Amino acid sequence: MARNPIITDEVKVLIRQFYSRHTSWKAWEIQKRVSQMLHSRNPELPQNWPGLNAVQRELAAIRKQKNNASPQDEPWSLASLNDYPIPPEAMPVVMSFYKKRLAEDDVLNIREALWVGRLFKIIDPQDLVWDWAFLYAIDEMIAEESGEPFNSRRLDLEMIRNPQAARETQREIAIWGIAEKYGADPVKLKNLNLSIEETEEIAKSGKYKKETQNEG
Repeated sequence: MARNPIITDEVKVLIRQFYSRHTSWKAWEIQKRVSQMLHSRNPELPQNWPGLNAVQRELAAIRKQKNNASPQDEPWSLASLNDYPIPPEAMPVVMSFYKKRLAEDDVLNIREALWVGRLFKIIDPQDLVWDWAFLYAIDEMIAEESGEPFNSRRLDLEMIRNPQAARETQREIAIWGIAEKYGADPVKLKNLNLSIEETEEIAKSGKYKKETQNEG
């Protein structure tokens, strides 16, 4: 009997991205969406992979990490500069993300702010900086949890090959959330290739409804 693929760091990051956007979702809801997204990208993957147990383990690791948070995972503010300096030339970019998070009643943590400060000069356009900083921060946290040295080679190569990759993943997750909110088919919404705002308007209109299924 063929074994399922190993749960890679990329899959762990995807689980965490869904959780960060949809913290009220249950484990089975996250598992279902992660599996659907991965299968839509690669139909050769097994159906319903990763399984619920794998997703539950990753969510447990997230909760454990929150309970034993590194100082770098605390909320960032200008006072953080005393212990975690950021180059002055990077501060306008960091502040723009900080203000955006405050406006959304959300938090920019120190780790993410530090990655913005490291990446802002090498990523263009700058509106992609946040997406990559988020991914680097998550990968770094996963390495810390496993006790392994952080090696960014995978992300480095992905960023060099396709600078839009981080944005595409964030957009896809946002569309899955819109589909969940309005009962729409996420794959059909994604294939429209519209902006998030246009996609939400179409989903809200009742178009592209997904077939009713028992998801419990």
